[in-house]
Amino acid sequence: MRLLASVLVFLAVLTGVGALSVRHYVASARAAASTDFITTPHRVRTWVVNSNNHPARDISRLMGPLNVRKGDRVADVGCGSGYCVMAMSPMVGPTGRVWAVDIDAEAIEFIRLHARALGLTNVEALVSIPTDAKLPANSVNRILVANVMHMFLDSGNENDEKTFRTVTEPFCKSLHRALEPGGLLLVQDFTKSQFGPMGVSEPALLRAFTRCGFRLLKRFGVQQDYELLFTRQG
Repeated sequence: MRLLASVLVFLAVLTGVGALSVRHYVASARAAASTDFITTPHRVRTWVVNSNNHPARDISRLMGPLNVRKGDRVADVGCGSGYCVMAMSPMVGPTGRVWAVDIDAEAIEFIRLHARALGLTNVEALVSIPTDAKLPANSVNRILVANVMHMFLDSGNENDEKTFRTVTEPFCKSLHRALEPGGLLLVQDFTKSQFGPMGVSEPALLRAFTRCGFRLLKRFGVQQDYELLFTRQG
């Protein structure tokens, strides 16, 4: 039964299951493992497929700009089912910490089970809300926000001041509180033209984060798929 649970959890990671699909894997793993969850470690693939089945993204493309090192305290905000979380855990080592943050409680439960299965004691999983990442103040020195911001600022409302004031600004300011001064924030997203109706422009993201106390350090990416590296000011 433990082997079956192990296979189910591992397949969830390999096949790109997202937050909306994770409940099946959680239920199956729990049923197979009963109250004694699996402890067999597995290798985690070093690439990312997000919950919307977008093209694979090399983990190093996201981790490289953040310069994640041993002892770092890193948050993956909007982590989905935890691909980057599992990859960052060995990067920060036993003296570091990785926060897995998502609004989907079932995805967070899956990550907790998976981290336990892999014996990853440096992973903390946290349920957030759309306007607040719920991270403690000055708790991290690196933050990753991948394929999240288009849900706040899609091409139809990215210039809407009300949307910014009521949703986007509180969320961005919660990241500012959580990131220690001088820490790094990497925002990855895409424009509308690449994946259809969803997407957000670089100028909209730049405007949102600079208004909330971040300073742009560098832009990465190609065509409509881009990353913006910020640091916290103040």
